Amino acid sequence: MTHDSPGMRASDNDRERAADVLKAALAEGRLSYDEHSTRLNDVMTSRTYGELVQVTSDLPGGLGNHPAPMANTWQQPPPGYAPRREPEQLAVASLVLGILGFFTGITAIPAVITGHLALSRIKRNKTEGHGMAVGGLVMGYLAIAIGVVVAIFVVGMIMFVGTSGGFDGGPGGPPPIPADAVPGPGDGPG
Repeated sequence: MTHDSPGMRASDNDRERAADVLKAALAEGRLSYDEHSTRLNDVMTSRTYGELVQVTSDLPGGLGNHPAPMANTWQQPPPGYAPRREPEQLAVASLVLGILGFFTGITAIPAVITGHLALSRIKRNKTEGHGMAVGGLVMGYLAIAIGVVVAIFVVGMIMFVGTSGGFDGGPGGPPPIPADAVPGPGDGPG
C-alpha cells in the first residue's frame, strides 16, 4: 500500500526507518555494498515521503508497503491504552504511614486519618489510589490494634507484679526462714 500524499515532507524518523530497511536488505544479501551506499545517500537527502518510497519500495518492509505515519500521532495514546492517571497523594501518604506504623506505632493514627480522607477524595474526584488508601487503612488499624494488645499486656504484667510481690509467689517477698533452721557456730558437721 502506498501513501496517498507522496509530496508530504519526510521526517527524520521516516529517514531512519528507511535506513533500517536498507540495512536489513544489506544484511540479507538483497543489496550489494555499492547499491546500499547509493540508496542510503538518496534516503538521507530525500525531502518527501514519496522519494523515500521510491528508494525502498522493492525491498521487504519498504516504506511503499506500509502507510505513512499519521500527522500528530503523539497527541493520542496508542489504541487500547488509557492515559496514565496519578494516584491521590493522600492515598500514598496513608500507605506509607501505615507501613511505618508497625515500626514506630505513632504513625498508625495519621495513616487511618489520611486513608479516610483519601477515600473521600477518590470518590469525589474519581481519581486513582483506592487500593493504596485501603491498604493504609488496614495497616493503620492493625498497628493500632497490636499497640492496644501490647499496652494491655504490659499494664497487666505491671499489675500482676505489683500485687503479688513479684514472681516468687509471696505477698511481700520470700517466706521468712525459722530461727532454728539457721545453723549456729557449733552446729557444723562433726
